[in-house]
Amino acid sequence: MALIANELVQRIKDAAQIEKIIGEYIGLKRFGVNYKANCPFHDENTSSFVVSPAKGIYKCFGCGKGGDAVHFVQEFENISFPQALKIVARHYNIDVPEKELSPEELSAYKHRESAILSLSKQNASFHAALLKQETALAYLTDRGITQTTIEKWNLGWSVNGFFTGRITFPIQNVSGEVCGFTGRTMEKDLQPKYKNSPEDDYFKKSELLFGLYHAKNQITRMNRCYIVEGQTDVLQMDQLGYGNTVAPSGTALTVKQIQLIKRFTKNIVLLLDADAPGIRAAIKNISPLLTEQVNLRIIVLPEKEDPDSFIRKSEPREATQYII
Repeated sequence: MALIANELVQRIKDAAQIEKIIGEYIGLKRFGVNYKANCPFHDENTSSFVVSPAKGIYKCFGCGKGGDAVHFVQEFENISFPQALKIVARHYNIDVPEKELSPEELSAYKHRESAILSLSKQNASFHAALLKQETALAYLTDRGITQTTIEKWNLGWSVNGFFTGRITFPIQNVSGEVCGFTGRTMEKDLQPKYKNSPEDDYFKKSELLFGLYHAKNQITRMNRCYIVEGQTDVLQMDQLGYGNTVAPSGTALTVKQIQLIKRFTKNIVLLLDADAPGIRAAIKNISPLLTEQVNLRIIVLPEKEDPDSFIRKSEPREATQYII
């Protein structure tokens, strides 16, 4: 473990606004001078997880877990104390010098930090390339994706490499770090239609949801989450005003993904693609959703439509009324 000066540790803890740090990970609701939520460390139906800004601590009166902001990040992310400390420090532009780590910890830490930094730079490069690529921009415009959406979601285009000639969608974890990409071809007959970054410790697709970083605040505010199949579905829903939408990016929902959503709400609405593959995917998704005891509603779209195509073909008021 890294040896970090006690003075620096205390400085970071003193700077941390615990409600904002924890609010990056789970949905908090004000309860007098404190905040409450369903505990992210065990399954519960009542909110026994309390955050006290005045004391700078959290406490679950169900499972007994508690601590400060750094301890929460360490527990939630399942990482070392130095890694959690650095995540919290980053919010307040406090530098944490690296010191003594075991060879294994140092190797894992450097691998993750290097990869995340590289992916962030790659994301910026993809985005800059897209803004200069008229064909790709025209493709997105034709699909009803606005310039505001392109900027908000940091869409990109790959000149070369693993995603050559593809539109890139950055996949972020709940704290906003870019962990990987999905690349979508612009050519109808080119297969596969989508390519994903290779799996790694920091990019486990089954544990990530496209859009959750952008959606989490609105999910908490609206106390509802919409689940669609793919990235363009999320973008169209966001443009329609449903920013509380996420996607497993074309794969079946996993328990870990559902548990991510449950940190912000237990009210889930599943939008089904009205074709045979969409129905089959939905059947797979319904089982883990019910197992996790969420409040589930289902919207079946018109025949041969998915959220992307349905919203593009409809007037905003018509699409909104259908969803309502």
